[in-house]
Amino acid sequence: MSDAVTIGVMADHHLDFVMVRDLVKLIHDRWNEIGGRVIWAIGDVGHLDIGRNRVAESFLKETTSEWLLWLDTDMSFRATDFDALYHRGAPIVSGLYYRDTEPPTPCMFRYKDGHTKTVKDFRRGSVLSVDVAGFGFMLTHREVLEKMAGARFSQHRPWFDNSALGPAGQPLADDSSFCARAKELGYDILVDTAVVLGHIKPKVIR
Repeated sequence: MSDAVTIGVMADHHLDFVMVRDLVKLIHDRWNEIGGRVIWAIGDVGHLDIGRNRVAESFLKETTSEWLLWLDTDMSFRATDFDALYHRGAPIVSGLYYRDTEPPTPCMFRYKDGHTKTVKDFRRGSVLSVDVAGFGFMLTHREVLEKMAGARFSQHRPWFDNSALGPAGQPLADDSSFCARAKELGYDILVDTAVVLGHIKPKVIR
């Protein structure tokens, strides 16, 4: 299926060699499937919503792709990781990766009693429905972005908004605001725990 997927790359302070290597492996021999489309956006820590909104806007205006793979520059992955998410066909699905905490914790969360709880108790290989998943390696369908824009959550920030508030009035990060808006529109936020990515920090967390 020609021009089926676009890759949106979010860079903050660096462009890691490992990520570039893995990106080349991902798109190699896949031009008919991915269409050779890679959207680059520069953001900075604390204002990633600006960069992510640029990616979403460019994706809708400049491509006809059905799918957008969100990819952070500090991720390590395999082409088969993309394949697994793509063939699952869910409107919003992320792979599993870990945050740079001690010990490392999964980048997926649920809300409970007004608090944000990290999802730690799960069976590897399962597909989980969560309230928030990170956007380091997240596949979304075009329909989701179009419906969000039509819902007009915010005139200038229809998809990601660091000024948005959560269920207990807490400020939301860019990925959390997207997930909250998607759930309000009836979408599930899924994490495929069989797809495990590396998170490039001082060492690769896996």
